Parts: sequence; structure tokens; C-alpha cells
Amino acid sequence: MTTPPKSLGRTRAGVELGRRKTNQSMKATRFPTDVRLWEWIALAVLAASWCIPVISIKSGPHFSIATALKELIAAVHQHDDSATQLFRGVFIVFGSASVVVAIVFGWLLHCLVVIVRARKRERTEHAA
Repeated sequence: MTTPPKSLGRTRAGVELGRRKTNQSMKATRFPTDVRLWEWIALAVLAASWCIPVISIKSGPHFSIATALKELIAAVHQHDDSATQLFRGVFIVFGSASVVVAIVFGWLLHCLVVIVRARKRERTEHAA
């Protein structure tokens, strides 16, 4: 077997190996993270999610996580073990899920706000 001359470049599956051309319009842009903004957005989303009635036990009426917490506290004070166990489980499962959703959704909204701010700042700098 003979190897191709170095001036021709080596190919693999029809793709030339060696120097690649970069597309200047597709450069990666790094945006700064605004942690305080992310925290406030996540807290707002978390507070809103605790007020939305999404929980239903045995096809009963829907209630919110805040209501589940209120019922858990009432069951603990009344020493009702079955209700305490039920509402503790409901509160832990739905409360944990709402925290995760708030963090992720807060991050996505934060990214959108940071990108819009950066684009707006970029436009005003180019216009001046």
C-alpha cells in the first residue's frame, strides 16, 4: 500500500482532514450569569406553583401545595397519624417537584432575560 503525498491531504469517508474553515456567524457567545436574577425568578415561580391547585387525591377536588402544607400542620396538631402520613408524602413529593421545576424554569427565564439585555446593550453600543 502506498500513502498519499502530504500535499494532497488524507481523506476519510470523503471528508478532508486538516485545516477547517470556521464560520464567523456561528461563534459561541458566553453570557454572564446573574445569580440574583435567577434566584428571584426561581422564587417567584416557586411561590406561584405553590398556589396553583394541581394535587388530587383519589379523584377528589384539586388543591395546592400550600393547602397540603396547611393540612399537614393541622393533622400534626390533631395527632392524626394517617392524615399526617398522607399529607407528609403529598407535600414532599409535590413540594420537591415544584422546587426542581422552579429552578429549571427560573434558569431558562434568566437566560432569556440575560440574552435580551446583552442584545439590547450591544445594539445601543453599535448605534452610538
